[in-house]
Amino acid sequence: MQYLVKILTNNAELELVEDFLNFKGYIFSIELFPGEHKDTLFNVYSGDVETNNSEFSAIVEFVVENGKQELLDVSKDILQDKDWQEAWKIHFVPIVAGRLVVGISEEEIKDFDKIKVVIDPGMAFGNGSHPTTKGCLIQIDKYFKAKMRVLDFGAGSGVLAIACDKLGASYVDAMDNDEVAVEACKRNVSRNNSNVNSYLSGDFVIKDDYEFVIANITVDVIIQFFNYFTEGQKKLKYVLLSGISDFRKAQMDLFLHTEGIVPDDIYEDDGWYTYLLTYNKEK
Repeated sequence: MQYLVKILTNNAELELVEDFLNFKGYIFSIELFPGEHKDTLFNVYSGDVETNNSEFSAIVEFVVENGKQELLDVSKDILQDKDWQEAWKIHFVPIVAGRLVVGISEEEIKDFDKIKVVIDPGMAFGNGSHPTTKGCLIQIDKYFKAKMRVLDFGAGSGVLAIACDKLGASYVDAMDNDEVAVEACKRNVSRNNSNVNSYLSGDFVIKDDYEFVIANITVDVIIQFFNYFTEGQKKLKYVLLSGISDFRKAQMDLFLHTEGIVPDDIYEDDGWYTYLLTYNKEK
């Protein structure tokens, strides 16, 4: 018997719950602001009843102990006659971003006259539907130029790295600290016949000639590694930062202000922000 667990939480706990679910390896989708208040609904798919009961009790305890307030609600529904590993896909529709279209199967995007990216994230983050991924795709379409050298720092499923490759990148390095994400990225690279180098963080050696750097991660990780992926990059043109929620925007803005950086373009979608920073501007 398979279960769909619905976790309703205040947005103040959004990143906390999302990080916890990612760490545990659950397949889930997110609905932002489904009600009148600023809350978030996580749809989590679980096929193990015993694990389901114990793990989701642990989620409640985790948020109560580490968060600012308790979860608003946790409910559980039985999935009848469905493959639970496929059920999450009903929440996603093809994402169009300028020249690009992203889908979870070739069949659903075959009629789009656009550059096609087919992604099955498995348990890795990033299939184009989350506002941060969508924001990055829109900014990539707007600013990325063919022959650019790319670093996708925290690549997840590889959707952004693959998009850059299909837009004519000179080369693309995709790095993540999660083995599951790296394997998902490699599968998607093969599925799209793309030329992307996928690395586990411990095996990655950063180059010094990237022109386009993407970091769709969390604000804390962006701040921690910002100098790592920007310093010494003499040819750097653009840095794309995402994973910035309403509740962390002020922290991101303060950090950039202390670095003397003003974003050149900010894309917002459902309380999530994607920042475009320009380097070595032509005068």
